[in-house]
Amino acid sequence: MGEALVRHLSLMEQSLLAFTFNIGGILSGLIFAVFFSRLQDPTLLMLLPAILTIRGNINGILSSKLGTLLHTGRILPSLRGNTRDFEALLRSTFVLTFQSTLLIGLIAFAANLALKRIDVAYLPFFILIPTLTGGISVAISEVITSALAIFTFRRGLDPDVLTYPAMSTVNDVMVTAIYFGVSWLMLTWIYSIPFGVITFLAVGAASMAFAVLNWRNEMFKRTVMEATPAILASLSMGVLNGVILAGFRSEIEESPAVLTVYPALMDSLGDIGAITGATTTTKLFLGELEAKASTIKEALKDLIPVESMAFLLHIVYAAVGFLLSKGAGLTVSFTKLIGITLASNLMAFPAIFAIAYLIAIMTFKKGLDPDNFVIPLETSMADSLATLSVSILTRLFT
Repeated sequence: MGEALVRHLSLMEQSLLAFTFNIGGILSGLIFAVFFSRLQDPTLLMLLPAILTIRGNINGILSSKLGTLLHTGRILPSLRGNTRDFEALLRSTFVLTFQSTLLIGLIAFAANLALKRIDVAYLPFFILIPTLTGGISVAISEVITSALAIFTFRRGLDPDVLTYPAMSTVNDVMVTAIYFGVSWLMLTWIYSIPFGVITFLAVGAASMAFAVLNWRNEMFKRTVMEATPAILASLSMGVLNGVILAGFRSEIEESPAVLTVYPALMDSLGDIGAITGATTTTKLFLGELEAKASTIKEALKDLIPVESMAFLLHIVYAAVGFLLSKGAGLTVSFTKLIGITLASNLMAFPAIFAIAYLIAIMTFKKGLDPDNFVIPLETSMADSLATLSVSILTRLFT
């Protein structure tokens, strides 16, 4: 009983820290809201949710695998002089990012063209904006993610609990800023297309070189081969998020301040699933948990401290989002904002917990690595649930 209480208190403390990072995601939302209110281009709504979903998924794979590999001793708690598995993991993440962002652009273009929201003239933007955003962001985030996982491990903290939640926020802010910077250039600079094509070819060449030179490495090959189907499955959900958001364009144009809390809501819901999936995966590999669906009852005990901290922080998200929106000249009712944030959390967290846990159990039983599946699938579903709930609640609170 005493050990369980200590574990729950520790989980509450670390979860509070993890969810606190999502306050920074409101900065990402503020950038989104301000730029959308200025540019008013439908491409912005169509692509950003999908890009955030995929970058979150791939960074989630990196975060989760770093935690597992550190716990099992397959990589060293050091950025320099590390193992070949560490290098292969970083290179596989780069390759996954390039292929995923390229597919995002093509699928999103086809979907929105079919819905007659755009014409064929938008094709270069749908190819260049996602791939350039992904290429720039992955080069930066790999270093930060690795450093954070190693730092927490050295400090005796659990990278499974802290790394992904912290990096999901860092990535949201960074990716959103890079995305709008790239979008601004693509939509306003006369030489944007030639410059974009040259950069696209450079990123593509680097991705192909990594694939050719590292294909015989087991870590690289397994990560790419196992993660690709999961990421492909999540691509459709990421594009769906953009389609949903664009479908509520009129409501969002009336209340763009709602976008300030949108990334934080996606992050928090994804964090609940990520913490569940990562801790479950580590327990499975260490032999502390049987790969049975019935053990979900035990996992529910860990959900209570995690969700209690998440609910508390959703109140903070609404308050910070309201203040920042007001400072940026975006008007919104505080009652509306807090209603949307709390209702979105309560509607979605039970489903995402069950999804993350069961994916970890089922993939482990099949002899697969859950780290390659749990976060890509659960965060995509979390993003879709958050997008749908925010869109519906925005209409209901209008």
